[in-house]
Amino acid sequence: NIPTSIPSSLLSNIPTSIPSHEPSSLPSIISTGKPSSLPSNIPTRIPSHAPSSLSSNIPSTIPTTSISGHPSSSPSLIPSQSPTLHPSYQPSASTPITTFFVTGGIFEGADRIGLEKRLETLPTSDGEWLFHLGDFNNVSLHDCPASTYTDFSNLFNHSSVPVYLLPGDSEWNNCANPTSAWENWVTYLSKYDAQHWNNALDHTVKRDTHNAGNFAFLHRKVQYIGINLVGGIVHNQTEREKRHEGTLRWVEEEVARNVDDIELVVIVGNAEPSDDNGDFFKPLFTADDRWGKKLLYIHESNERSQLRRHFDGDKHILMLGVEVGLWPPLQVQVDVMKGGLKIDRSKWYTEPPSKSPTPSISPTEDTAKEP
Repeated sequence: NIPTSIPSSLLSNIPTSIPSHEPSSLPSIISTGKPSSLPSNIPTRIPSHAPSSLSSNIPSTIPTTSISGHPSSSPSLIPSQSPTLHPSYQPSASTPITTFFVTGGIFEGADRIGLEKRLETLPTSDGEWLFHLGDFNNVSLHDCPASTYTDFSNLFNHSSVPVYLLPGDSEWNNCANPTSAWENWVTYLSKYDAQHWNNALDHTVKRDTHNAGNFAFLHRKVQYIGINLVGGIVHNQTEREKRHEGTLRWVEEEVARNVDDIELVVIVGNAEPSDDNGDFFKPLFTADDRWGKKLLYIHESNERSQLRRHFDGDKHILMLGVEVGLWPPLQVQVDVMKGGLKIDRSKWYTEPPSKSPTPSISPTEDTAKEP
């Protein structure tokens, strides 16, 4: 039980019961199962089964397979090979709110002054895109020549945000030659957003192959659908009914495609609901019940912009009539997490410095929140 004063030249298979006061020059071949009270000067090549109760200044040459209860005093110089198996408790920040602009009609007088510069300086932080509801042509002054469409294109392509354009009756069926007018619209203005802002879009826009005025895209759990729905002169009732039927079918297909990924459906068109287009809206409102989603329809209005809730007695349907031909455009904010909609006529906007006179704007704001 007493160690010899001179170490043996042979290795013993049995460890001594009392440790020596000086570490050996070679590590022990046999594991004792217990950590020593003092750390050795030479790191072991085989990790212990349990972590040491004392910290070491020298890392082991072989990594341990268990998680240490205490972090090391120095960062590792080599990154780990595998990702963590457990997610963090704090999720990354997300932005469930979407903001966009809506306008339309003819800009005249003070609202037309400096419109190119105003479009160029439209704050991208206040809106991601601009819906234009059509009716930019004055049929009493212009018989829908090609220049009307190119002039509009050259004006609104100044916009700092993508512009999604809807057909209006003043550029199509109210023209003296509606066939020629529609050809002009398709030639110069269909896919208007892709022509000028394709690289700025962070979502995929789908087009209706049967109707150039229809488009759709999914963005932050909201299905946006632009439709070719106009008022005005009816030249062929049968053609109009078939067009409405085709548009309704396309809307239902687009919603059904993404129904599990959306909380709200936003449809944008030129004409407001009426008896003349009831063949489209009545089935649409029935379809909304099947979808089980909230529906917002945005349309042009000759009156002050207004957001109407529980339209036609349905708590899931909202109507937004937009007064057009005014600057700044209406701002719409959609919050799918809280189920809220907010419209702002002008409070959001600050006119950039200009030598041109600025119009007087009476601010309006409305908010709708579904239970």
